[in-house]
Amino acid sequence: YTGAAAWTYRVWLEEILGFQRRGDKLTINPVIPKDWAGFQLRYRFRNTTYRIAVENPDHCSHGVVLLEVDGIAVPDKIVTLRDDALDHEVRVVLGTKTLA
Repeated sequence: YTGAAAWTYRVWLEEILGFQRRGDKLTINPVIPKDWAGFQLRYRFRNTTYRIAVENPDHCSHGVVLLEVDGIAVPDKIVTLRDDALDHEVRVVLGTKTLA
């Protein structure tokens, strides 16, 4: 049943991996098992590729302490998606202490 498959995919993507897109804004706020070291995913926005790496060095289940796009910290932790036909690196760090 394809409806169940779509629902399961959406639960994994939005609720567990914390990946939510609204227009040109992307938030990544995962809720993962504490023993996960992290995960990676690749997202295509029109002609642009975003390579997203989530790190979990403190072995916590949630709490984004740092989000960077192309090595630059994003204070509000919201990625503004651009259609610039480039590859972008997004780094998300989970933890209990704020990093800068």
